[in-house]
Amino acid sequence: MSEANYDKYFDQLQKAKNFLLVMLIAAGLLGVLHFLFAGLKEGGVYWFNLDKERNLPTWFSGMLFFLFGCSALVAYYFERNYNSHKQEFFRLPVLWLGISLIGFALSLDEMTILHENLFWKEIRNVSSQMGESVKYITQWQILFAPGILIVLIYFLLFFSNRFGSSKGALISSFAGIGMWILSQSLEGIRQVFINSGPEIYSLQVLTEELLEMFGAIFLIYSVVNHVIDIVYDLSEERKEKLSRASKFLTKKSALALGTLFILLILAGGVIYKFAKIQKEENAPVPKLFEKAINK
Repeated sequence: MSEANYDKYFDQLQKAKNFLLVMLIAAGLLGVLHFLFAGLKEGGVYWFNLDKERNLPTWFSGMLFFLFGCSALVAYYFERNYNSHKQEFFRLPVLWLGISLIGFALSLDEMTILHENLFWKEIRNVSSQMGESVKYITQWQILFAPGILIVLIYFLLFFSNRFGSSKGALISSFAGIGMWILSQSLEGIRQVFINSGPEIYSLQVLTEELLEMFGAIFLIYSVVNHVIDIVYDLSEERKEKLSRASKFLTKKSALALGTLFILLILAGGVIYKFAKIQKEENAPVPKLFEKAINK
């Protein structure tokens, strides 16, 4: 890389890091506002409560998912543009459109609360027949478990392949996915925190929502990092690594996939264990469950 190109590359990478830092600070600030003013209600809206909808945290979180979808479109453009003029180093750039669609769908869902309202009564009526412990598990996760698993596998295999030549992007993407898994694990045992009192539950909400937002920010950064590498630092070494990445299921990606399954099994085990404890203690079941069954 020439000295001029190196300066441009370093400058753009620094801007990306600054963007990451600003977004993380913004998410952290929302966490502070939740801690201080969660109970503040004006105009019928809890403006800073991370557990409520249609407020500033919801807007910010939805914006992050939207930016993630947009960043995937940018990556698709540059990869396709490079393939059309030179040797095809990027395998199936069209898969970026799937990443983009998922980002936009998550953004829409965050704004409309679709995942919590879709078949809310039906899933609870079905799960009530699956055992008493299941009642204490966050119900929408049961409904969307297959979709969540498919998305995580898609992300892991694609990012392992595409970011194999960019260590920074790969680490950021894995960090983002890990944060999402932790966030969903906390969501799965939310009834434990609800039954433990409002202060404990508020802390759980704060941790869960920050992990979700941090995960989205790190995933955005990973894609931006990848695009910067394409534009400013597509070195011969990087080209060689890309040309070797002809398969999505490799030893490295298989190892990452195995790690993912272990984490998900552990998360599922923890969620069910806590649900079983709640059942044995005869703890109050979620209010929506009682409403669905009695309706």
